Amino acid sequence: MSKHQKTVKRVEILAGLLKKTLEAGEDLFVDDLLKAFETVEREPPDSWLRMIANVISSYNKNSKVRSIAISPDNRRIQYVEPPVPQFEERLHKQANEKHMVCMGLLHWLFDATDVRAGYGATEKSVPKAFEKGMGNYPLEKPLQARFNWARTDPAKSFIERRLQRKRNAARNRTVLSLMVDSGSTTYTCMERFLAAREFPLKVPINALDGVDTSDGEDFEAAEEEPKKLRHRKVEPSILTNSLAISELIGKDSNLHRRRMILRVIGGTERPERRSLSGDVSLLWTRMLKSMGGVDLSIVGTTGILENRHGDWSLYMDDPIECELKREFLHMAGFKIVICDSLKVLEGSCLHEFAPIHENSVDLIVIDDPFPNGYRGADRERHDRFQSFLESAREQNVGVMAISLAKTRKQDT
Repeated sequence: MSKHQKTVKRVEILAGLLKKTLEAGEDLFVDDLLKAFETVEREPPDSWLRMIANVISSYNKNSKVRSIAISPDNRRIQYVEPPVPQFEERLHKQANEKHMVCMGLLHWLFDATDVRAGYGATEKSVPKAFEKGMGNYPLEKPLQARFNWARTDPAKSFIERRLQRKRNAARNRTVLSLMVDSGSTTYTCMERFLAAREFPLKVPINALDGVDTSDGEDFEAAEEEPKKLRHRKVEPSILTNSLAISELIGKDSNLHRRRMILRVIGGTERPERRSLSGDVSLLWTRMLKSMGGVDLSIVGTTGILENRHGDWSLYMDDPIECELKREFLHMAGFKIVICDSLKVLEGSCLHEFAPIHENSVDLIVIDDPFPNGYRGADRERHDRFQSFLESAREQNVGVMAISLAKTRKQDT
């Protein structure tokens, strides 16, 4: 029997077993398939599992019904549900929102000269130099941001002054120590971070912001506004527990890898999360905290929910990660949490790791789920998001809700 004939025979056997078992509501086990294949095989192949995978692949190519696959535990053969278009669209939308949030944060942090400005070329308060895309992170599309504070209210503008002071302190560092934890949103943030025009970063320093500009050698005056705007060269030093982020920085495609400092904390590897955590990681973090900590931390979360006392807090779906994330926030001078709005609207987690309070968090950067208001069906979700914004403001925690900016007629 030729190799092709064997494959055809195996596929026929597989199709027959599927008809008898799966369609009858029973499970087809790999062991059952192996016994059936013994009628075809004189000598077993080196890898039965690889052979079964090849047979399944051949079956799926010719099948006009549902696809099948081996279960994660390699014991059963089961149907694979076809992808739902709405689900794919939702994943695509989430990816775009993460990209938008990350670009908004990086642009504000390293390019914008005002805490409320820098979200697109239509902003009058953005210097001309940045309208022309001369910053570290020029925006592909203009963005806008909604804030949970207002300049007209002194109590609310306290948050703005506090964030301005903390951001200026970070910009005034020659070497900026940046803590980034593991997670999909923080990974996206680092992807965008590495897309800077050059390293060290040239961050704008406004002499009126109360930042020490006496060290003239580290500054370069902007061509457009030499009297108002200067740049300080900032070299980033990255600290992370993410194996994925460390691999991203170490890639040959990263043109800036020789100009960056990378430190990875020790700990126990968790392959399913591509991260390091556990007791050793906590010891590392607390040791670094005792040595002065880091200038800035960017931490992700899997839920922003109200606890049993009615207060909003940050949550995780993994208890091992909770203590580590709490330490990451405590060890930083400027504490930033980055996530998408679904963490507020649809989050459901059990493990609280930090309250939304000025002692735990300085700034939460999130996409705006209602940039153009809401429809009647979204009233409950809108009220929930507004409750989160107000609660954060009451605790002196800033929230930047970012969305795509509307294009003005004169700009088109």
